[in-house]
Parts: sequence; structure tokens; C-alpha cells
Amino acid sequence: MLSNSSLLAASISSCLTCSCRIWTASPFLQQIKKDPVIGHTPVVILSAVDELPKVLACIEAGAEDYLTKPFNPVLMRSRVQVLLEP
Repeated sequence: MLSNSSLLAASISSCLTCSCRIWTASPFLQQIKKDPVIGHTPVVILSAVDELPKVLACIEAGAEDYLTKPFNPVLMRSRVQVLLEP
């Protein structure tokens, strides 16, 4: 299902940052993590929702990190750099 977008995402970035509605994040993450091409790609969710149960749902679905909007660009850069370290 994600084959075309998987190839595109894999060729563009080593880390995927997603800004999406929280109720679509979990199925999206599950599809990403099951994909053989980009399943290993770290995912950072950017969302205006800061309710703990919804944050936990995204982390449990496979997100490596979760930042609430408005996010601090310095913090985001630092977190992405840590995710991309070998």
C-alpha cells in the first residue's frame, strides 16, 4: 500500500517528521512501520494535541518522538540529530 510513497520517502529523508491529525497518526504509523522499505525510518510526530493518552498511542504505534506545536526548532533539530546518530 505504501510502495510508491515508501520509495519517495526513503530517497528524500533519513527521518520522517509528520504533522497530522492525531486520530490518523496511529494507522499511518502502523503502515510505515510494517513497510519493508521505510519501516526502519525514525518518525517524529508534530501535533497540537498534548493529551497524554494520545501521545502514548502514537509512541506505542511506533513514533520515536512526539513534539507539540508550536514546537521549538532548536529542540526539534536536536531530537532528530539524536535519532539519526549511528
